[in-house]
Amino acid sequence: MNRAALAQLLTEVVTGAKRQAYASGSNLFKQGEPALGCYVIQSGAVELTLPCADSGEMVVELVHAGGLIGLSGSFGKNYILSARAASDTSVAFIGREKVRHLFETHSEAKRLMLLALSENIEHVQRLTATLLSRSGDD
Repeated sequence: MNRAALAQLLTEVVTGAKRQAYASGSNLFKQGEPALGCYVIQSGAVELTLPCADSGEMVVELVHAGGLIGLSGSFGKNYILSARAASDTSVAFIGREKVRHLFETHSEAKRLMLLALSENIEHVQRLTATLLSRSGDD
């Protein structure tokens, strides 16, 4: 998976990544909050969620150690999803300016970021198709 390769590259190339720990159930960020950067999950797991009228929220993805979350937020204004620690989790946080600088100056990082963002788009398209097919069952 391209996000895993990018996560590994980011932790190797970016100096000064801030290490953070989150207890199970703690929010890393919430949908609509200003995007400050991305997170490389070092241990534990993170649930990515969206608000849902039926149940309050829907888990759209569970990301484990080695995964990367919040990348699209590094190029946008706000986080699109919410992220919550599914278990005790440690991450390396990489600020948006460092992510953008790496995109502009490191060709392999740029290639992997574009592939990871493309995977994100495909994931959203598949999720949308699934949700639309379910809504037709009502």
